Amino acid sequence: MSATLRLQFPSDPKFLSVLRAVTGSVAEIVELSEKEIGMLKLAIVEAVTNIIRHSLKNEFDHTIEFDLVLAERELQFVLRDDGEAADGVFDVQPPAPSPDQLGGAGLCLIHECMDKIIYERLPNNLNQLRLVKQLR
Repeated sequence: MSATLRLQFPSDPKFLSVLRAVTGSVAEIVELSEKEIGMLKLAIVEAVTNIIRHSLKNEFDHTIEFDLVLAERELQFVLRDDGEAADGVFDVQPPAPSPDQLGGAGLCLIHECMDKIIYERLPNNLNQLRLVKQLR
């Protein structure tokens, strides 16, 4: 089975619950475990939260594009935004943050949950983040 879902939504954190629901529903369709579904939803929410916070500087009047691609052996989550470039941010997995450290856990979580993370700055000055989860 293959399918693509495309959403466009404002860069407002109020829409994170919609992403959680869509991600969870598709993860159930491909029969991921409850733990995998929870981790996947967390990773997607963290990625979008980081886009809003760091790339878009908490400006809620931007548009974020979200493609969820279901392929035969993988789920791909593709996020696009028109904020600041994030060059180098996703190149290596960061160390786990210390318990007293504020922030930094989201990026670590994304790396833990996903099998591939591909960031690129597109020629039209959009950021594109592709998060890939392999299916068994």
